Amino acid sequence: MSPSKPTYNKVLGIDYGSKRIGLAIGDLSTRLAQPLATIGPENLILNILDIINSNQIGKVVIGLPRNLEGEDTAQTVIVRNFAQDLADRARVEIMLQDEAGTSAVARERLGKNPATGDIDKIAAAIILQDYLDSL
Repeated sequence: MSPSKPTYNKVLGIDYGSKRIGLAIGDLSTRLAQPLATIGPENLILNILDIINSNQIGKVVIGLPRNLEGEDTAQTVIVRNFAQDLADRARVEIMLQDEAGTSAVARERLGKNPATGDIDKIAAAIILQDYLDSL
């Protein structure tokens, strides 16, 4: 018998990149997302598991990159593999959400010369908000 998954209202949004991973947190009851942090790829799964546990996350939404035609790319495969690795270790539901244009929107929202890490966590918040808005 497999362990049951917790039922928490908090949701973690992830904008996965090879150099930086943007994180956002949201709530299913309020349906609002906010930027949380930008982290590096070192010990990524362990760091995310720690964030899931310490914030009582019940679901993770990961941005899924595709090309302009909506087709998978090399990065899509990497993100799907990351999502599967996380699903194998986390006791939460993992969702994939289209992330088309989120980094560009984040740059636009931040204005001139934004810090790179800010772009990533804002993009994660946009991905998560898009998911929450779709509910």
